[in-house]
Amino acid sequence: MDEKPSLPSSEPIVELKKPRSKISYLLIILGGLIVILAIALGLLLAIPVKSENPTGALRLIKQVRSLILSNDRDIKGQPEDRINILLFGIGGAGHDGAFLTDTIIIASIKPSTKQLALISIPRDLIVPIPGGYGYRKINSADSYGEKIQKGRGAEFAAQVVEQVFTLPIHYYARVDFKAFKEIIDRVGGVEVYIDRAFSDAEFPTDDYKFRIISFKKGLQTLNGQDALDFARSRHGNNNEGSDFARARRQQKILLALKDKLLSANTLFNPNKISDIIGSLDRNISINVEWWEGAQLYQIAKNLDYENVTTRVLSAENNGPLIESMLGDAFVLQARDQSFGELRRIVQNIFSDHSTQTEAPKNETQPAERKPTVFIQNGTWVLGLAGEYKSQLERKGVATSGVGNAVVRNRKQTAIYGSDTPANKSMVDTFEKLLSAPVERITNAPPRELITDTAGSYADILIILGADSDHPINNP
Repeated sequence: MDEKPSLPSSEPIVELKKPRSKISYLLIILGGLIVILAIALGLLLAIPVKSENPTGALRLIKQVRSLILSNDRDIKGQPEDRINILLFGIGGAGHDGAFLTDTIIIASIKPSTKQLALISIPRDLIVPIPGGYGYRKINSADSYGEKIQKGRGAEFAAQVVEQVFTLPIHYYARVDFKAFKEIIDRVGGVEVYIDRAFSDAEFPTDDYKFRIISFKKGLQTLNGQDALDFARSRHGNNNEGSDFARARRQQKILLALKDKLLSANTLFNPNKISDIIGSLDRNISINVEWWEGAQLYQIAKNLDYENVTTRVLSAENNGPLIESMLGDAFVLQARDQSFGELRRIVQNIFSDHSTQTEAPKNETQPAERKPTVFIQNGTWVLGLAGEYKSQLERKGVATSGVGNAVVRNRKQTAIYGSDTPANKSMVDTFEKLLSAPVERITNAPPRELITDTAGSYADILIILGADSDHPINNP
């Protein structure tokens, strides 16, 4: 990729805004964390400041809280009912390709319905880079932005994503891996269910060599370094060697970290909060004002985290991307070279039902009534029930809702419901998604398991176990 084909002369002019002072970054830093996790400004706002004469960090927290909570203006994207936040991670100083983005996620919030969506963009997707750079991997946008103007790479990368997907990027947050490790260690690690054991013998080291990393299947508590390795691994065996598998692992770590940040052990520990602020101040680039961070918190604290929509743009299952080689470099290209399909997916993430299938109609016989399904999350993985609900609906299964199970440490998924042909068909469909056998119980569920009114009217109750926390199979 030595040649640099130019874009047409109509290419947008790159305009970068005046940099902020370092002091202003310190004062809005928790707004940046909420951009990353769509929730964490709550850390600052939830700290109980009881002293009449607080000192140091607590005085600053009290003053900032008083200032930002007094503002009730709409933030960017709020009038349109969709707030788009670009999140990306870099190796930072001391790493090869310090400003190449290893993680790229669009987090979208729909305030009116309290929905949150996470869309992972693969780093190897080639896109047009403004400034005469031609088509390059999207993970290089931040690096090219730094060449144009030092310290402005994050803003430039946000502009590239905005132009490729014709989607307004209202806020962005670029985080150094160092902050990622420090924050996870400070909150005591993150708990993640690893879908399948894998090893990676080509994991790069800082001195341009390789080391072997490996992970066992099952529920694990990962420290900062292990979580970073888990999220970054690109050459794992056992079907964990693709960018798409890695994107799913990154989303899993993100949601697990959110759980730890919301725990009482973090929320009510000023020392932890102070350490997190310090780590972010040293390792983050954001475009959030004080009052915007406060408004993001007010919106984010009420989001439906049980039904998070997750999407990985991929070449799997005839997806919108295709794998290719450009010279000796592996790349991903948009199947639709105009990026139309990618734009449709991203722009309609909250309303796209075009992939749902409809059962063929029988004109000579009345169709058997489809069973309704209620899904309970029997794990602590946020959003799991909502993810399976979406997949079942795409296959024409009628769902009546989702909720949390009474017991949240179930290992095997269970399905309650009578043994009718229609119910059997639905169970077969679900097992194909799960890629594992379920515990079938042909009786109605005990009343004590029904935690939601909608669940009492469903024909089938699915209680998800730890075996369901893996990339969903779409046969």
